[in-house]
Order: sequence, then C-alpha cells, then structure tokens
Amino acid sequence: MAMQVGKKFSWVIKDFPSLQCEICYSAPVLIGDCKWRLCAYPKEDKVDDLSLYLEVADSESYRMEKIFAEVDVLEVIATLDESEESEESRRPVKKSKHGGGEESIDSLKEAHLGKETMDVNGFQVLVSQVESVRRIFEMHPDIAVDFRAKNQHLRKACMSFLLSLIETLCMSLKDLSNEDLVEADVALTYVRDAGFKVDWLEKKLEILKEKKEKEKCSLILLEEMKEKLLELKQKCSDLDALVEKEEAELLAIRTPSSFVDVL
Repeated sequence: MAMQVGKKFSWVIKDFPSLQCEICYSAPVLIGDCKWRLCAYPKEDKVDDLSLYLEVADSESYRMEKIFAEVDVLEVIATLDESEESEESRRPVKKSKHGGGEESIDSLKEAHLGKETMDVNGFQVLVSQVESVRRIFEMHPDIAVDFRAKNQHLRKACMSFLLSLIETLCMSLKDLSNEDLVEADVALTYVRDAGFKVDWLEKKLEILKEKKEKEKCSLILLEEMKEKLLELKQKCSDLDALVEKEEAELLAIRTPSSFVDVL
C-alpha cells in the first residue's frame, strides 16, 4: 500500500556500500493520484556515480502530467542516529532539479545554506522576492537611479515596501477597499520620497481608483435594477394569480347545466 505524502519524502538506505543487490527500491508513495517510487543501483560500474531514478510504481494510476522533482542526495559522514538526525551528521553532495525551473544552482545553494537574501541591483531582497525585483528592474531600469539610502537594511525595507504596494495594486477590485487605496497613496508617497521613480506606478494607481469608482457606480446601478426586477417579478406573480383565478371563473361559467338543473 502506498503511503500518502506531501511535497517531500525521505528514503534512507541502510548499509548502502555493503548492499549486494543490483537494484533497490523505496517504498511506494502516493503523490496526487499517482504512486511513485525511487530506485537506486548500488553496484553501478562507475563507483563515483550513483544512479537514482524516479519511476511509476503502479502504471494503472499513472496519468500524463508535468513532473517537477528536486532531489537532495546526502552523504553520511558520521554515525547516523535515526532518532535525532543532526545537520552536522550529513552534508549535501549533489542537487538536481528537473521540470523547467529557471532558478540557478547558485541560488539553490544559497537557499540551502540558509542565506535568506540575495543581491539584485544593489538591493538585498528575500529569495522569494528575487524574480519580482528582477522583473521590476527589467521593466523600469531607472527606477532606483535617484535612490539615496545606502544602508542595506533601509534599502531592503524600501524595496519590500515597494513590492507590497505593487501586490496591493494587483488585488481584485472586489477585495480592494477604499481604505486600501488611501494606504496605497501613502505608500506611493513614501517610496517616491525615498528616491524611487514610480511615475508609472502612480498612473496605475489612478487607473485603479477610476475603476474602483466605476465599480461603486455599477454596484449602485445594479442594486437599483435588482430592486426593480424584484418589483416586476412580484407584479408578474400577482398577474399570474389573477389569470388563474379568472380562468377558473371562466371555466365555471362555461360548465353546461345538467338535465336535473334545467328541470
């Protein structure tokens, strides 16, 4: 029976150097709707290499879909205490990544070593923010030419503030309140005063304000239309009742008299 796992699972191979089998398999795991397993070849001809494969454990559960796999191969350099696995007892040997990811090996190493920030155009930003910040500089290369702060903590804070402002402007109008727009105005003033060139962002904010105003008018008009529609539906319902009553009376009038009634 396959074990249900999340995004990660571990496979510990005990006494790997002394294994005599040509191939060994991990226990099958259930990821999504498909069962998978890892297979390794302990007796590979090239002693410096380790062949490790991810394969479908149950062909009946397999569906064609994009596969993204990230593998950490760890070499034990001390006695491994399974009850308490310390960072000092292992070191990363190789990291491979498949599935179309564009993140560089250097970036992966920095994240793996616990470095939380990376430098992008002189700004220390979180690894999770790197792609967004790079995109900002690609679209607006002169955004920070007048930025005055030299302290990296301030630079990092200002960039995070700018990213938060952009994320706010990306919100759905339904979830964006008027208070959010007021705060966005304040934030825009802050990043502009810090030295960022954000004329383009100011235009986006103005467009968003106009959309929010149109949304407000549309909601009012829609509410009025719904009220009128409800009134019309009520009138139609009343007319339907009158029609049914009149049809019943007409049917009674048209009912012919019996022989006894005539006598």
